[in-house]
Amino acid sequence: MKTRVISAIVALIVFIPIFIMGGLLFKVVVFGVSVLALKEFMDIKDSKHKTPDFIKFISYITLALIVLGEQAYNHDLLNIDFRIIAELFLALLIPAVLYHNQDLYDVNDAFYLIGGLFFIGFAFNLLVILREYNLGVLIYLFLITIITDTYAYITGLLIGRNKLIPEVSPKKTWEGLVG
Repeated sequence: MKTRVISAIVALIVFIPIFIMGGLLFKVVVFGVSVLALKEFMDIKDSKHKTPDFIKFISYITLALIVLGEQAYNHDLLNIDFRIIAELFLALLIPAVLYHNQDLYDVNDAFYLIGGLFFIGFAFNLLVILREYNLGVLIYLFLITIITDTYAYITGLLIGRNKLIPEVSPKKTWEGLVG
């Protein structure tokens, strides 16, 4: 518990000024966090089936194009260029055909990565768009998330008895979920 509080305070001291300043520094930090998210996503997949390094490289390049792409706010929140989406499909599906080896890389692997890149890329792209649109909305979304998570934790800690899904998260309780 003490480690969580200390790391949260350090994170707040580092990230609050970056949120407020915005601009290029904010985009770089958001991209850095998105790279960590994609790495975690690929590590989950690699625990079952190793992804070729070339495919990982393509995935990181595509993530950069999605997250750092054109973010001009024009009432189109998902303002991603269709060429990036086409590149994503071609770059990840063509190697599945060329490898001719299902043990190395197949269509299922390609669609797993395409789905993950869409999810991670669009989510972090929206963070950048929201920051450019309205800092207050972005802060509101983060505060809601932090407050509800904190209250769920405290409620589960104080009165939690019935485990929610012990196989996935052994300390989560139904009482914490309601709290």
